Amino acid sequence: MKPSIVRWILYLVWLVAVGLITYSMSRRNGSQGEVVAAHNLWPNHRIVPADLEPYPAAGSPLAGRYVGRPIGRHEKIRPDRLRDAPAIRPALGKVPYFLALKPEWKLADALNVGSVVALWDDSEPVVRDANVLAILTEAKGGGTVPIAVLEVDPAEAKQIEGKASQLRVLVSKFDSGEQ
Repeated sequence: MKPSIVRWILYLVWLVAVGLITYSMSRRNGSQGEVVAAHNLWPNHRIVPADLEPYPAAGSPLAGRYVGRPIGRHEKIRPDRLRDAPAIRPALGKVPYFLALKPEWKLADALNVGSVVALWDDSEPVVRDANVLAILTEAKGGGTVPIAVLEVDPAEAKQIEGKASQLRVLVSKFDSGEQ
C-alpha cells in the first residue's frame, strides 16, 4: 500500500476514535448546561447539592425538590421527574411521625428517604428501625427547620409524643442510593 493511503486510513481511525470518546463522555456527563444525578435517586428523595453533577452553585433551583420517579446515576434530571412535595405513604399498620431535627445533630442533609433510624431515651430505645419516608423543611423564625418523616407503629408514635425533643437519633442506615 502507498504511504499516503495508510496515512489517510490512520487519520480516519483517529477521527472515529475521537468521535466515539467524545460521544461516550457526553452521554456519561450530560451535555454542557445539563445537570445529572451523581447516584441513583429514588421517589421522595429530597435533592441536596451532593446529589447533582456538576456540583451546583448556591441557590440551585433543584435543591430541595423531591424525586417523583426514579432517576438513575448519570441520568439527566428532568423537571417532569420532580415534585415540590413528597408523597408520604406509610406501610399498612404504620403512621407517619414528624420529627424536627435539631441543628446540632447535623442530619438534615445526611438523612433521606431510605435511611433507617432509632430513637433513644436515655439508655433504652423508644423506636427501633424507623424508615425515613421523607425530609421536609418548615419555615420558622427567619430560617428553616428540617423535619424527618418517620414510619412508626401507632403505639410508638404515642410513646414519642411529648418527649421527642429529649430523644436522641441514632442512624442505622444512611440512604446509599442503592435501594
